[in-house]
Parts: sequence; structure tokens; C-alpha cells
Amino acid sequence: MQNFKYHIITILALLFFSYTVAITISQIIKYSISPTYTKKNISNDNHSYLSNFNNNKRKNFDDYREIIEAGFFQVAEPTPLDDTEEPAEPPCPIADLTLMGTITGSKQMARAMIKKKSEKNADIFALKEINDELDNNVYGNKLIKIENSQVTLETNGAKNILYLFGAPPEANEGITDGKSNGQKIVKNISRAEIQQKVLNNIDNAMRGLRAGPYRVNGQIEGYRLIRVRPYNILYKLGARNGDIAKRINGHAINSTEKLIKLWQTIKNDSQITVDIERRGKPLSFHLNITD
Repeated sequence: MQNFKYHIITILALLFFSYTVAITISQIIKYSISPTYTKKNISNDNHSYLSNFNNNKRKNFDDYREIIEAGFFQVAEPTPLDDTEEPAEPPCPIADLTLMGTITGSKQMARAMIKKKSEKNADIFALKEINDELDNNVYGNKLIKIENSQVTLETNGAKNILYLFGAPPEANEGITDGKSNGQKIVKNISRAEIQQKVLNNIDNAMRGLRAGPYRVNGQIEGYRLIRVRPYNILYKLGARNGDIAKRINGHAINSTEKLIKLWQTIKNDSQITVDIERRGKPLSFHLNITD
């Protein structure tokens, strides 16, 4: 039994020794037949490659003409506009715009409220772009100036003035329901309208109206209309911002109490005369009260 184990160990040792010798011989042969790379060999190879590269004949332009004419390197032509693309809208006509109000001041503060005829609500515009929300593009027109009762718009190089509520104050001053004779302006108004818009609703009569005593050397010499909005009845009768009412039916208005008493006495009259001063010039309104 021991001889058998001895023979097995001997065989295994022989196999391991044979394998080790075979690997060693294989590596020796492989190393001996592989080329040896030296710095000199590498330098010679590079020199040979560069020599061959320099000896190659350079191609002229005609050798590349076929590629160029094939269209590969051609710049694409501009794509024509789509026929379905809508052209830019022309500026909105000035006649279709209504100035509803203004805020004057610096370019950062000034604002204009303008309504387009086809729009339900008015929009607010400024003289410059502010916070990506406001700008001076008024429906294709450029807003360049904001004043108390008017704004200036530029359209294709031409300047147009847009007045508050559509008409300049000077034009409204000469418009009457009856006749005008120099500094005398005649207006007609029904008693029912006065009853409805003034007597029945004092708050409505005062809406859009701001006035105060006009004093000279400390004495009241009339009442100045500081603000008269177009929706107030006095505006319809011809009153404008800055007018100074001095007399009613020939009676001087020199106190608030007297103004109230005059109103109580004339509200049933068929004719009322109001003498005012407008920008330093006298003006007389004659109101005919129709039943």
C-alpha cells in the first residue's frame, strides 16, 4: 500500500516538473524571436514615415472640385416665409383711441390710460418700458409725451395729439346747444335732467367735481373749479378745470353761505346766468331751463 502511494507522488511530481520546464522553454523561445525595440530603431522608423509623407505629391484644387460641386458644403438658401403667416398689424388709427386719464411727472411716474374703440377696457401705458409690464407702444403708436389733458403719439414719424375724452378743451368751450355771441354762451337743459342728476342725488352731482373758494387779498371773490370730470353735469354745461365762477344772476359769490342761498333761490328759475373767468378772460353762460 505504501509503494502505491509512493508511485502516485512520484508521478505527480514528474508531471509538475514537466509542466514547469515546458513553460520556461516556451518563454525563452518567444523572447528570442521577438524584435528588440531601441531608441535608435524608433527614431529611424519616424524618419522613414516623415520622409514618405513629404515625398507624397500634394493634390491641387481640381482634385477636390467634384466634392465641392456635389453641394455638400453649399450654404442653405433662406427659407421663404410661410404664406399662412399673418403680416404685422398696422398702427391703430388715432380716431379709434380715447384718452381716459393721465398721471403727469417724471418718465418713471407718468402714465396714460387709453382705450381702444374695439376693446371693452382701457389699458395703461408709460413713456418707457417698466418691469416688462408697461411700455410706450399704444396699439402700434409710440407714446412720447404725457400732459394733464392730452398725450402725444408718434405714428410712422408723424406726431398726433390725443385729447382727454376725444376733444381739446378749446373745442368744447365753443360748443353750445343754442347760440354763441362773443363771450356769451347759451345752453339749454331740461328741468327733468336737473331734477334727476342734481336735486334728487347730491352725491351724484358732486361726483367728479372739486371746487374751492377763490381768494384775492384774503377775500373770497368767487369759487374756482379745480377739477370737473366729463361725467359731471357742469362739464356738459360748459364748465372746465380752472374756471372761476364769480356771479350768479348778477349776484357776487363772496361767501359759501351766499352761494347756498343763491342756489336755493334760482333752482326753480327758467333762466340762469353765470359769469365766470377763464384764463383771465370773462365769459358768461346763459342757461335756459326747459320744462
